[in-house]
Amino acid sequence: MLGLLCLFSPAVATAEPLSMVSPTILAGHGDHRPVRCDRCLPRCWNGNEEKKGNGLRRRSLCFTRHAQVTASASPRSSNQVMKKDSSRSKIYQEVLEAAREKFTREISFQSKDKDISLAKVLLYVAAEDEALMAFNREMDAQSLSNERSAMSPSEALEWDSLQQMPLAGKNISQWMDELDVIAKEVEAELISRDIGCHLVEVIEAINLVLFGFRGFKRTSVLVDSKCSYLHTVLSSRSGSAILLSIIYIEVCRRLGLNIVGSRVGEDFLIWPQTGNPEELFKVTSGHSLFAIVNGRCVEDPKSRASDLTSNSLLGLEIASNRDIIGIALANLIRLHWKRASRLTRGLMLTSPLRNAQIDTSNAPLLRPQDLRLAIMASERLLILQPHNWALRRDHGMMLYFNREYGEAVQELSICMAFAPEEEAEILEPFVEKLHLLRRESSWKSFGYSDQLTVP
Repeated sequence: MLGLLCLFSPAVATAEPLSMVSPTILAGHGDHRPVRCDRCLPRCWNGNEEKKGNGLRRRSLCFTRHAQVTASASPRSSNQVMKKDSSRSKIYQEVLEAAREKFTREISFQSKDKDISLAKVLLYVAAEDEALMAFNREMDAQSLSNERSAMSPSEALEWDSLQQMPLAGKNISQWMDELDVIAKEVEAELISRDIGCHLVEVIEAINLVLFGFRGFKRTSVLVDSKCSYLHTVLSSRSGSAILLSIIYIEVCRRLGLNIVGSRVGEDFLIWPQTGNPEELFKVTSGHSLFAIVNGRCVEDPKSRASDLTSNSLLGLEIASNRDIIGIALANLIRLHWKRASRLTRGLMLTSPLRNAQIDTSNAPLLRPQDLRLAIMASERLLILQPHNWALRRDHGMMLYFNREYGEAVQELSICMAFAPEEEAEILEPFVEKLHLLRRESSWKSFGYSDQLTVP
């Protein structure tokens, strides 16, 4: 029985807010604040610019010049808690930096898009996030041990590099080998059935192995992180639609079959690249080949995908590998925001911008580890989309909610250079107040208070 795959994933490149949000730090598991790597900060609004009318005179040229710098190639927001005097912490820190470096190198615009390995990039993402979570778990365990006065020396890690780091029992190379194994299983199925290279038969064999023998299935649960990382989807065989589509693409590449994809409304559809698109829509055994690959969404009258024909398919904009990676990263941001804001429902990420209100005494609750993971995913997506003003605005708001006021001022100021005029006018009063809050925080850090006391 052929498995069906419905590849749903919301669009990313559109200038829309990242849904719901919530903040402040909630004590508990993973309550650690990562150390930032030092870097050159681009010029941002400092409160001394000339005024023009009721608005700031924005230095767009300056901001544009530095915009890509802020999309840091190093995990600057994920290393605030890495202590230099711990060998285990040093290993975690090295993994964080190596994973971000390899991610950046793999998706570099100096590389050809066709040469980018979707699987390898997403495994680097998983390794960086897992290193942060593993470190947080270790810090929690040490804190508990200290409280019980039962301090015991930590056992040495069985690995000491990114290449050796285990992800659900396997390292990155072994997970890449797992995709090779799946492709070989498809080849074996083709040979056993004496099937040639006809496109329909090959796709049927791929579906049989993935969704029949291996039992991969799409899940609609959006708050389970196991469904949003490649290694856990390969391990549990249950995941988000975009992750299953990436597995499908990677397996087909190993078989020499080129699979392309495109966003259609709320769905992400994939199909084999062919010079005869009519063949994809020919109904066989009750389903077209296009429906077999993409599943129920193609036959759902409520979906825009159901209106596609062989002619309209040719008019779709094919997603690049970088686009597909962007969709996966945007899904991670949404996932971690939703998990982080579980205790504060109904709060929008851009809510503080409405009245330019900054109330640090009544900030909403946000789970710190998920907030950090959302920020890390946003950093990676900014490397891919440095001029996406809406993404940069949301990134700046996440930094604000994490009380990184200096960095938030910087990102929001750069956003004002790219945003439409009406959006910049909304941001301006908030950035001005945030800058004042930043200066106040800096003043207090030197031991001054806002109240006079009698000696």
